[in-house]
Amino acid sequence: MHLTHLELEQFRNYERLDLTIPPRGLLLHGPNASGKTSFLEALYFLATTKSPRAGVERELIRWGSGEEYGVPPYARVVGRIARRDGPAEVEIALSAEAIGTGPQGQDETGSAGLSGNGRARHGYGPNGAGRANKRIKLNGMPRRALDVVGTLKVVLFSPQDLELAIGSPSIRRRYLDITIAQVDNHYIRQLGAYNRIVEERNSLLRQIVQEGRSPDARDVEQELSYWNEELVRLGSYVVARRDGIVRSLARLAHGRFRGLSAGEQALDIVYQPGVESHALRERGGEYDLGGRESIVARDFVGQLEERRRHEYRRGVSLVGPHRDDLIFTLNGIDVGTYGSRGQQRLVVLALKLAEIDLIRDESGEGPLLLLDDAASELDPDHRRFVTETVERDQLQTILTATDLANYPAGLLPDLERLEVRNGMLGVRAEG
Repeated sequence: MHLTHLELEQFRNYERLDLTIPPRGLLLHGPNASGKTSFLEALYFLATTKSPRAGVERELIRWGSGEEYGVPPYARVVGRIARRDGPAEVEIALSAEAIGTGPQGQDETGSAGLSGNGRARHGYGPNGAGRANKRIKLNGMPRRALDVVGTLKVVLFSPQDLELAIGSPSIRRRYLDITIAQVDNHYIRQLGAYNRIVEERNSLLRQIVQEGRSPDARDVEQELSYWNEELVRLGSYVVARRDGIVRSLARLAHGRFRGLSAGEQALDIVYQPGVESHALRERGGEYDLGGRESIVARDFVGQLEERRRHEYRRGVSLVGPHRDDLIFTLNGIDVGTYGSRGQQRLVVLALKLAEIDLIRDESGEGPLLLLDDAASELDPDHRRFVTETVERDQLQTILTATDLANYPAGLLPDLERLEVRNGMLGVRAEG
């Protein structure tokens, strides 16, 4: 699988871009804030329908977009992919929603969207303000995000990935979900259904608390029974699927880290599910997905009963995969708490390299590798390890750099070198 063509329109600092992507990839060079990271962001967005760095999708729309034609601000990303089962085209379009408007198009002052001089005002606010509508197409047909994720598979390594080791559990859950979603469309559907059940159940718990009803009342138990059953059914699948993936990632990352560290330390990835299960932890590797689901479901039911009163007091669901976490250890020591920055970077790099192996094992296709300024994060020896991996595995790779001295002409010779300046590509960079 590889990306053959990319179109960007009004995306970040790219006004327009129409680029054929070589099968082996690109080395993008240029100063900071020139558009290199935004280029990688667009590719990640195509693959996952999510930005790896934007707080809200409105931020992806270029400043001043739409003014030339008098239309609302917008952005558009199109990618064409060569796949084993045939070519595919993914298109994602964003359009900004007007902010501060009320009934009949009036703004908060009742001025019907007119500025002080009487001229029409867009009312879309600065970039990042307000929301954006998203429309997705696959091969020209409207689709939901869950139908498109995985059409293009990517692995991204960037300076911000250090948060996987030191950040909050929600960052690691998001990483795990996006990784699995790229190789298992069923997972993303089950996860979405589970998250909706958690929201509904939490709403009901808060209502029970506000009404001052007893958790022992029969009507309370009856009201919660359906939500509990769905929570267990869907949550057990999510935990079981994550457990299997983490076991594979841990094995693969252990090998990758051994190569990075010359075998001096042993990396392990420990899955800590929001459903405590000794049986899953000790014997889960002996079972298939269905067997692990059954193990989790039994423990899930028991813990819901054990924590029932705590949930009523707090008005939230306290058991389930929405409380999962991953722990990275070196020789049994928690890297996030006690590791050095250098150790944490190597752990994340090993994880990303293992993700490449996992995607290939699960889908039969190698992913597109996105390396954002890897030279700034790695010393020369580890940078050489990565470039050798790229060349050996024959992965299509998009790599960015601010200093070409880190990549002399003989290194990664198959990557076409382009200079990036102010959201424009095409100037050949001298190697």
